[in-house]
Amino acid sequence: MLRAMKDIPLIGWVGALWRGEVPLVRAWWLAGVLGGGLLLLTFLVFLLALTEPPDAETARVFLGWLGVVAAYFVWALVGIWRCAGSYTGPRHWRLAARGTVLAGVAVAMLFVLALLFPPGR
Repeated sequence: MLRAMKDIPLIGWVGALWRGEVPLVRAWWLAGVLGGGLLLLTFLVFLLALTEPPDAETARVFLGWLGVVAAYFVWALVGIWRCAGSYTGPRHWRLAARGTVLAGVAVAMLFVLALLFPPGR
């Protein structure tokens, strides 16, 4: 059941998004675009700061942050997919939201493949 955002405390919003109970427009813009964009931006800045092979501690921090990014994107993409399923508005918005989720999964898979099999090696 969809609830008004003002009725959902922040910690409850995490679960509500996961269950698909957040309005699609808020799920897509807040969890997908704003939250995902900020997290991806900080990850890319961290990645670009690695000009040399990292030492052990930097590598652990990087892998930890990669885990946070992965967990966030799983939560956000699953939540947006589920919110799209319960969306009752025009069908094209539901399809567009699910299309961006599929595109996000494809990009994530390409990124993982590039990490596992770097070009030129």
